[in-house]
Amino acid sequence: MQPARSRHASVQASHEASEASEADGVIDALAGMRSSLGLEAPLPTRRDRRAVGGLLERVRSRNADGEQTSAKDEVLRVIAWIPSNTFWLRRAMTGRALVANWPDIVNDYAVDLIDKQRAYEAQAAERGKPRPERGPHRLDSSDGFWQCHK
Repeated sequence: MQPARSRHASVQASHEASEASEADGVIDALAGMRSSLGLEAPLPTRRDRRAVGGLLERVRSRNADGEQTSAKDEVLRVIAWIPSNTFWLRRAMTGRALVANWPDIVNDYAVDLIDKQRAYEAQAAERGKPRPERGPHRLDSSDGFWQCHK
């Protein structure tokens, strides 16, 4: 049987390995997205991994109030959105750049989702309105066209 101290150390090491794996997954997704678009994807450094790990921890602690979405899934959704916003596509080249700009990137992502929802609701409202019936247009002497061109 392992002493309590070594069990705690092995559990902590396992947890750290899991967090490092999540950070690597996020960094790989960022690099894969960039390289699939033909953009430079610099090799990640230890500082990139540490920064992304800290970002995941911040997102995880923010979501601790009951949201079911994992931190990694949330970050990956934003990374998948980045190609639609060329401003952030130019700037989020590395894990550290992603983390440094994260509050602004997430804000733009949220605003984009709001805009898309409003556009969808406007289209749905338009589809729900009855359309006026239009018959064939007939030209007669009471039509202004004939009066102007006599």
